[in-house]
Amino acid sequence: MPLYFYPLLDCPPRQALGPHELALRAHDRLLCQTLGQGPDGPLPDETPLGWEVRGADGRLRREDSTLGACRARARVLEAHEPACAGCPAAMAGVPFSCIQAISFPISARAERWLLERIGPPESLTATFFRFSARGMGYGVDCEVLDQWRRAGLIESPEPLRAFDDRGAANGDQVLHALLLAGDLDRGRVLGALIFLRALDTPLNEGTDAVLPLVSAAQANRAPAGEAPALKFVLSLESDGDHSTDEFRGFLIAAWVSLQAGVPLAVWMGP
Repeated sequence: MPLYFYPLLDCPPRQALGPHELALRAHDRLLCQTLGQGPDGPLPDETPLGWEVRGADGRLRREDSTLGACRARARVLEAHEPACAGCPAAMAGVPFSCIQAISFPISARAERWLLERIGPPESLTATFFRFSARGMGYGVDCEVLDQWRRAGLIESPEPLRAFDDRGAANGDQVLHALLLAGDLDRGRVLGALIFLRALDTPLNEGTDAVLPLVSAAQANRAPAGEAPALKFVLSLESDGDHSTDEFRGFLIAAWVSLQAGVPLAVWMGP
């Protein structure tokens, strides 16, 4: 049960297959590439594939297939590969790598990494996040996150705080903002990049310097006056935690979406 994310480009493959079908077939292709090679070359189509999927209720179910069935499902992408050539959203530099995923469980290390990026309560980024969380109700009565924590889909059974202060952001707030509020439109994409300090922005001048920019992006219009230059500054170096790396990829996809002027789609696969 991965949670897919991708810039919602109106490209020929998505027009032909639909965004959800494209995400599923890209996942099939990745499975074939990852599991389809043995020490002596490609494995036969009859090779059984099986994996366990944990549902939102915490129960594990087994799904069985074959490598051939997976290859057959992925084959629909071949006709659409030329449309991916040179696409700036192909984050791994190969066709359909615009589609990435958050896998479960979400590690406590990743949850803490997100909160540390927001910063302590007195920081301007934390002030900006509080403004957003209060306005959007992030983390308030979010039953899905409660279910995920009980089911082990989030490693920490309770929302974490990176800073010992009641006013500090907690894990439910940031996970709700990123993963459980639907597709991120341009304003929310920009907001997430700002409060997670993935951009070099004029935030050192106070939140008043960036709120008009966020409002303009939300309204899909140009900001009044000269727009500040934005630069993506998040380090791409892995810290060894797979879950943290996936959230780093999420922010890269958010930056790609912002540059392309499209929403960042977030979809819980089957």
